[in-house]
Amino acid sequence: MSLITDRNRGQWFKSLDGETTIILDLQLLHDVKTQWDSMFLMLNCLHALQPTVDLFVTLLLQQKELAKVKISDAEWSILQDYENILKVPHKVQQQMSVEARPTLSHVVPSFELFMTAWEKMQQENQCLVPFIKVGLIKARHYYNCMDNMKAYIISMFVDPFLQFCWIKMHWAQDWVVCAEESVITLMKEYHHLKVLEDAITQSLSQFNLLNVLAQQFNICDMVLGGPRPTEQQSM
Repeated sequence: MSLITDRNRGQWFKSLDGETTIILDLQLLHDVKTQWDSMFLMLNCLHALQPTVDLFVTLLLQQKELAKVKISDAEWSILQDYENILKVPHKVQQQMSVEARPTLSHVVPSFELFMTAWEKMQQENQCLVPFIKVGLIKARHYYNCMDNMKAYIISMFVDPFLQFCWIKMHWAQDWVVCAEESVITLMKEYHHLKVLEDAITQSLSQFNLLNVLAQQFNICDMVLGGPRPTEQQSM
C-alpha cells in the first residue's frame, strides 16, 4: 500500500480550511528536455501532491535526511508562480493540438495571445517580471523570425474565418499595408488556384479555439467577434 493511499484512508490530509481532502495516488514527474510542457506538468503534479510531499519529509524516519530540503511556504508560493507562468503557453499548445489537422493560419494569433497574456500577467504581478521577461525575449525572437516568412500572412488571408480581420484588429497600420502588399503580389502569381472545399469547416473549429484562448486569458479585446461567413450568407 502506498503512503498516499494509507494516509487517505486515515484522513490525514486536510485542506486550508481544515476539511478532509483526498490526494490522488500519483508519482512525481521529472522534467524532460525533449518533451513539450514537461516543466509545467512536473510542477502541476508536484502541487497536486503538496500535502503528501510535506508529510513525507516530516516523518520521523525521514527528518534527519530530508528536513533540510523541506519546501517552505514561500518556496511553494514561488513554485506556484512558475506553474502559472508556464500554464499560458501550455494552454496554447494544448489548444493547437486539439485539432487533427491544425492550420498554419492560427499560429500567429495563438502566439500573440500567449505573449499578450504574459504581458498582462507582468502588469498584474511585478514579482513575476524577471521570470516572464526571459520567456518573452525568447518568444519575441521566434515571433520576429515569423515576420520574415510570408507563409503565415498568406495562410491567414486564405483562411475563410480569419482573412484579414486579425491583422487589421491587432497590427499597426504599416504592418497591415505590408501584409496586403504581400498578399496581392502572391495572388497575382497564384490566382488560378482554388481553396479546398473542406477548408471552411476546418477553419470554423480553429476559429472557436482562438476565442477560447482569449477568454481563458481574460483578454477580451482579442476575441474575434462579428458575423462569420455562414452568418453573412444567411442574412
